[in-house]
Amino acid sequence: MNAPILLRKPRRFFTPDEANAALPDARDRVTTLGARLARAQELAEILERSATGREVTMSEIQAMKADVARLLEELAAIGVDLKGVRPALLDFPALRDGQEVYLCWREGEADITHWHPLHTGIRGRQPLEGDTASWEWCS
Repeated sequence: MNAPILLRKPRRFFTPDEANAALPDARDRVTTLGARLARAQELAEILERSATGREVTMSEIQAMKADVARLLEELAAIGVDLKGVRPALLDFPALRDGQEVYLCWREGEADITHWHPLHTGIRGRQPLEGDTASWEWCS
């Protein structure tokens, strides 16, 4: 019997302009995600300290888990790789001179102004060049 063929959605690549256009939506989702995770931590601490009200907090935790999963799916649908929540760190896959890299944004920055190779992570961040000719688009 033949194994089923699983088709994977092709990876989306952003230009710097496209990544900056998608940033507000992605930033809003990661901000909401951070708030949900902070509340989940509070609820976990409440559960640790007291057995009273356990049903209420357990149901809230279950709802929060579903909300977090939804937010993660929405970020993935945008094409963004979430690398951190506190502080927020987002990577947008891109092609630069034919090589796959990340356009990188971290909390506190107004726009995406840096990129880094896949293997270096944030430590390899480099400023975007004014010339966008080396960036390719591929959906």
